[in-house]
Amino acid sequence: MCHIPRLSSDYMFELMAIQNNPQQAELYEAAGIDRIFIDLEQIGKQARQKNINAVFNTHSIEDISSVTAVLSTAKCLVRVNPIHPQSQDEINQVIDAGADIVMLPMFRTLAEVTTFLNCVSGRAKTMLLFETADSICLLSEICKMPEVDEIYVGLNDMHLSLKMSFLFEPLVHGVVDLFSTFSKAHNKSFGFGGMATLDGGLIPGKQILAEHVRLGSDRVILSRAFFADADLTLTHLKKMVEDIRHLHHDYSTNKIPSFFEDNQQSLREKVTQIIRR
Repeated sequence: MCHIPRLSSDYMFELMAIQNNPQQAELYEAAGIDRIFIDLEQIGKQARQKNINAVFNTHSIEDISSVTAVLSTAKCLVRVNPIHPQSQDEINQVIDAGADIVMLPMFRTLAEVTTFLNCVSGRAKTMLLFETADSICLLSEICKMPEVDEIYVGLNDMHLSLKMSFLFEPLVHGVVDLFSTFSKAHNKSFGFGGMATLDGGLIPGKQILAEHVRLGSDRVILSRAFFADADLTLTHLKKMVEDIRHLHHDYSTNKIPSFFEDNQQSLREKVTQIIRR
């Protein structure tokens, strides 16, 4: 039986966008996007993702203060590098520059998580980005840590770590369901993956959005495909964001379990077709 969580009246499904340009960040906030995501991760990333269609960002710590200076309601999320000898210095600079949430990628051990939490030391919210097969084994223990504010499943690296062929395989094979189960059992805020426009992408965004509702996800990253229109105006972008909000509300309040079961089955079939190609 498919279980759809009941949402509180103040429930907010947060939308995040990767951007280091202050003017674009200001536009995104005006359109209703909740978090501006600055990506500092460089260590090991190109080697891991060299054979997939991935974007390698060239953001800097200086971008944080430039972006936060123009934000009034949106929060600034910063992904730092995996734990390395200069992690404490890097995290200090990120927090001093104005990061509201600090994200740790590519961890494999509880020792790395503990080091990260000690580096942040309560000065910002913490988000752990689960991207490795090893990290799945740590899920139960991590969800018990009060210093961990949020967990997020990165499907790009996760599907590579699990030796899968396509980005959304962890979603249709029950991997993300594990994170949903543990995070909600321990009252941890949870999100996963990326999403294109509602009707765009290899898997339409509306189908991914239905999975976010089924799993009780709190947030999603809007993918680069979402912003692919070079002439994207505030009016256009605001409507796209509002369309997501309205459809999320419709899925959350009006759809019955069989709708989500059918959506899951359709997703599995589409993923299988894509892999066979």
